[in-house]
Amino acid sequence: MQRVSIDEDGGRGLFAATLTEQLPLLPVEEETRLHDAKRRENFLERVVAYRRVKRLFAGPWTGADLVQFHDREQMLLLAHDRSKFLALGRLVARVATISRAEVAQGYTEGFMSAL
Repeated sequence: MQRVSIDEDGGRGLFAATLTEQLPLLPVEEETRLHDAKRRENFLERVVAYRRVKRLFAGPWTGADLVQFHDREQMLLLAHDRSKFLALGRLVARVATISRAEVAQGYTEGFMSAL
């Protein structure tokens, strides 16, 4: 298998660097680290969670949709980071008082960083 070009420092390839620059919350992992079952499971969990949160905010959504999403994801979030779960709950509670863009961005960032 051939790799995408690597920068001079032997770090991340050009494609991976551009991808993570454009989509900073997209889960990425070094191929060699995926041989570890626990890392692979965590990576796949983050990929699927990323898809769910992006799907929520991709179309028209309401505060009720966000509350329902947050309730559905409660156990996953609590399993990873209780304080982030609580912070996201506070953001959800303010959904009617701040801009939709701010809610979507803040929730997505908090959700992915919790994982």
